[in-house]
Amino acid sequence: MTEDLHHDVRLEEAQEITIARDIGLLYEHQFSEIQRKNHLYHCEIRAEWPSEDDVRRVVERAIPLFIFAFTISRYIAESNPQRRMDMILQQSLNKFLTGLKGTYLPILNQVVACEDNDEHNDRLVDFQRLVGSIVLLKNPLSVSALCLLLSDHEEQVVGVLQPLDSVLNTPRAESGRIDLSAPITLLHLSFRDFLVEPELKKQNIFSIDASGRHSALGLRCLRLLASGGLKEDICEVNSLGTRPAEVAKSTVHNVPRKDSNAYCSKYEVERPADIKKLME
Repeated sequence: MTEDLHHDVRLEEAQEITIARDIGLLYEHQFSEIQRKNHLYHCEIRAEWPSEDDVRRVVERAIPLFIFAFTISRYIAESNPQRRMDMILQQSLNKFLTGLKGTYLPILNQVVACEDNDEHNDRLVDFQRLVGSIVLLKNPLSVSALCLLLSDHEEQVVGVLQPLDSVLNTPRAESGRIDLSAPITLLHLSFRDFLVEPELKKQNIFSIDASGRHSALGLRCLRLLASGGLKEDICEVNSLGTRPAEVAKSTVHNVPRKDSNAYCSKYEVERPADIKKLME
């Protein structure tokens, strides 16, 4: 082994040791917080939980992905930590669950888990429609706005979002319930990549048809805008061909706007191909 190659190998080993140590510190902090908040869970957490071997295994599973450690630690802390830790450790034995699949599939599988096949499929469809919209919207929307945009009931949207705190940032009110007026955002962009990446589609039942969802959102926006008063010469300047810059701002601001107009003004189609589809 040449001196340069030997140096590179040693450097890589040192970096891995540093990453493992930092991930271990993250888990240590998260697990100590779980123990401190033991009284908030509906199950008794053993004083010796988690074991050193369990921590070692989840650390090894996370290297070198900090996002895995962060996501999994949040997931474990959400509910029944001991059972969720056991589930993560069990699934870590699956050699096919690597990278983004290993990070997100164990969590999402629990979201749609159901003995009834029809209900399982319904949950999956709801997930793809709602979460698919959230990850594709350029500007995040609140639960209230999403309900209007997707024509869904509040309970239905909240029901889908409730178990997704480890992958979505869903602000909570003081009562602990989801804040209906706060925008829902991604905790990490890799979640979007996981859902829309074509190469993962065959191995990912949660995969989102990005183009189809964009088209559906665009059409929904057009319908909402039309029902909200969108019309020709909406500013009533009575002069065809008037440029926007020639219309006084006060005139524009005085145009009545329903909530649907405001919400849809935040929706942007990212690719020209999507615009073309909407016009067909």
